[in-house]
Amino acid sequence: MQTPASEKLDPEAFATMYEQSRSTLRIVAAGECGFDLADDIVQHGAIVALQRLDQFTPGTNFLAWTSTIVRGVARNQRRSEQRHRSKILRLSSLFPKSGQRNQQITQNTEQTQRPISPDLKLPDGFDDRIRDALDTLTAPQRTCLLMRTLLDHSYSEIGEILEMPAATVRSHVYRSRSALLDLLEEPQTTEGGER
Repeated sequence: MQTPASEKLDPEAFATMYEQSRSTLRIVAAGECGFDLADDIVQHGAIVALQRLDQFTPGTNFLAWTSTIVRGVARNQRRSEQRHRSKILRLSSLFPKSGQRNQQITQNTEQTQRPISPDLKLPDGFDDRIRDALDTLTAPQRTCLLMRTLLDHSYSEIGEILEMPAATVRSHVYRSRSALLDLLEEPQTTEGGER
């Protein structure tokens, strides 16, 4: 549905609102694709949102609208990476004699590490164990937990942004915290097998 030109959000107002929403949108993107891709997803989401600006109704929830776009971009990114990984694995199976090289290619496609964006202002102690534990959560659980704990959004705000009931958000946050506590309380073992 097209918005009449007189009610349309102008690009300058869009840029201001998008910048104010950036920290939440980064968490939404990180919840879907991980911290390493969050900035790229948010930037791509801005381009898509700007192209669809005529579909936004001024006076409605801008953050919810842009979050929907960012989640869509993130899901497309995830699907694209899965297809790419699948192609690499199929190609590597065609050349079994170069197994060591194929194994290296496979490992490289599975572990692309980039630093966490400094703009996310993660609390001290947000180390690799916590990041790995967060990766075990589903995207909605991770997003809800991060929006609640890092950005201090209320359950109703998160529900409005992610288009889900506040009770579902509360459930995701509770289950996420429980799962993380279970994972992080497990004793760590070193390479030598010591605890």
